[in-house]
Amino acid sequence: MYNFTEKEFEEVHGLLLKLLKAFKQICDTEKIWYTLAYGTVLGAVRHKGFIPWDADADVCIKLEDVERFRDAF
Repeated sequence: MYNFTEKEFEEVHGLLLKLLKAFKQICDTEKIWYTLAYGTVLGAVRHKGFIPWDADADVCIKLEDVERFRDAF
């Protein structure tokens, strides 16, 4: 496993935020239900952002919407 520096984590979190915003835009446009999940929702509540040492984002959509999301993305 790669150990990110604090600066690298800041960069990763910035990129993840951009990706989550794009994800949200697609889901809102296509009327696809979604939610943050696992460590991402924990970070949002507990840290008011990302968990400082986490380098991924977790989201969920309904199984029935997967193909529509793939097509839109």
